[in-house]
Amino acid sequence: MTQEQKRPSPNTCWIMSSRDLPRKRHDGWFRVTKADGSESVIVLRKRKRQMLEALMRSHVYCASPVRLSDVVNLLRHNYGIDIETVYFEEDHGDDVTRYGVYVLADKVEYIERRAALEVAA
Repeated sequence: MTQEQKRPSPNTCWIMSSRDLPRKRHDGWFRVTKADGSESVIVLRKRKRQMLEALMRSHVYCASPVRLSDVVNLLRHNYGIDIETVYFEEDHGDDVTRYGVYVLADKVEYIERRAALEVAA
């Protein structure tokens, strides 16, 4: 889903290197709650976990040398997480700059492994 707004949220994050992503890369269990109230539990690791945790903290600019769009597409299509791309435009006289920001639309929360196993049982 795309929309036009004036400016991104002030806490929108630029990911310019892997150092800007959350540190944890091992298996993490997450509960995803959709707008209709349905829930699922997923396990993510490595860059997918880092990207989801970054989106849980704040909005994230799409443009990045860390290739975030590949990871966002995996989260969207393989895990069914609703991540919107919101577009912004800035007019600088002769030049108009258009850019996007990733916004997590689903409610996502980190859960302990033990709790995840209880949900699965």
